[in-house]
This record gives sequence, C-alpha cells and structure tokens, in this order.
Amino acid sequence: MIRVVPTQVQARMSCDHPGCGHTIRLPERPPGLTQDASDIREFHSTASVLGWFIDEDNYDIVFCPNHTPTKENQ
Repeated sequence: MIRVVPTQVQARMSCDHPGCGHTIRLPERPPGLTQDASDIREFHSTASVLGWFIDEDNYDIVFCPNHTPTKENQ
C-alpha cells in the first residue's frame, strides 16, 4: 500500500485567464480542515482588496486584476 501523508499544505489562487501566471499564495502550514475554511475566507478578503475577481456562484472561476471581467469585456 502507498500512503501519502501531507506534512505541510499551501493554499494558492491562480488567474484562470489563458496564459496568465498570476498567483496569490498563503504561507505553508500544517494540514487542518478548520484552517482550510479560514484560508478560503482569507482569499476572499485579500482578493477583493488586491482587485482580483472570484465568481461568487462558482468559486472555480478566478481572475487577476489584469483580467477581471468588466461590463465592456463580458
């Protein structure tokens, strides 16, 4: 049997625009579900301050400030 036991995790958020490599990373930490939820809240507050867009209906859609949807490009 092969088992992977993570000792550190790092939450990352990357722009979904094709070819864009912009990413926000939180510091590495020990794994934990409570902290996972906290990281998600941290991404939401940090992203909005930095001009990132996170689709509230589908958290899988994220754009950096260079590619944030506007009325002109939607």
